[in-house]
Amino acid sequence: MMSPLPWQIEALEFYTDQFRRGDLAHGYIVDDSAGDGRANCVRGIAATILCQEAVTGGCQTCSACQLLGAGNHADMLWVAPSGSTQIKIEQIRSAIAWSQKTPQQGRAKVLVIEPAENMNLFATNSLLKLLEEPAGDTYLFLLSKNVARLLPTVRSRCQVLKLSAPSLSEGVKWLQSVCPELNAESVMTIYGLSGQKPQIARDMIDQGLSQFYVDSVAALCHWLAGNASSMVSAKTLYSKEDLAAPYDILYRATAFALKGGIAPNSERSIGFEALVNALTRCSSALGLIALNRRCMEYKAHALSDHNLNPQLTLEAFLMASFQSDRDLLVEP
Repeated sequence: MMSPLPWQIEALEFYTDQFRRGDLAHGYIVDDSAGDGRANCVRGIAATILCQEAVTGGCQTCSACQLLGAGNHADMLWVAPSGSTQIKIEQIRSAIAWSQKTPQQGRAKVLVIEPAENMNLFATNSLLKLLEEPAGDTYLFLLSKNVARLLPTVRSRCQVLKLSAPSLSEGVKWLQSVCPELNAESVMTIYGLSGQKPQIARDMIDQGLSQFYVDSVAALCHWLAGNASSMVSAKTLYSKEDLAAPYDILYRATAFALKGGIAPNSERSIGFEALVNALTRCSSALGLIALNRRCMEYKAHALSDHNLNPQLTLEAFLMASFQSDRDLLVEP
């Protein structure tokens, strides 16, 4: 069982206190679009509820915590798509039937649905019955990366689980602690590429392509400064494992640049910061918007079945995007 992340401890303690006082709501919506590991906090709250001692985040030693850690707790149910992208009515009906039974291990049950926006209409309507008449000993958490897709009737019957996003220093410090094999510049580069979303950054590192991302950012910085040709840069940036990477990197960098760049974390900009701030210095807003749009167009082409040579496509993209003086073109 994953532990709550450092910036979630205060919220976990708050909801633990709510539970102990009997004030914890029976239905919560959790906006999981931030990419900062909010599912971890839900697991922590679930552990508190199911722990025989009601210790914050679970005591880890009682039989309930041991079962939860092994993924075998009878009073914990995590519903996710199975066999398709949708969560279907049969799954929700089964979850409702489960919720109506007496807890087997303790005093309460925890039901998590993720991603909640993937419930089809029939499943959502079925869930409304549980929200309208909640079982007194069941706590429901709807994890969603797109809360707006949930029906208003669902949103109105749930409270919002209030969680704070980590500060830049908190996110970077955590990423360094869980990925000690990476140096500071690599951590900052990956963290920037993730949109400063720590859990997404961790997932990127776990894919085993962190060095490629770091090298790609460095190559783009050299190319932007005029120190490498489009052909040489395309050769460095090309990877069969992630054909979309160069376009994604520049797309994210231009998005940050359009917001005014990134304040350096040190005396000099490094990694992703350097790329963003270089784009900010060398281009107009119209140029950045044009490049941002072109990234998505070329990414779609690079990933299409009709693209016979992704490396040449990348080289053409680099040549088309910049003039010889490295000022961004406004027109595509």
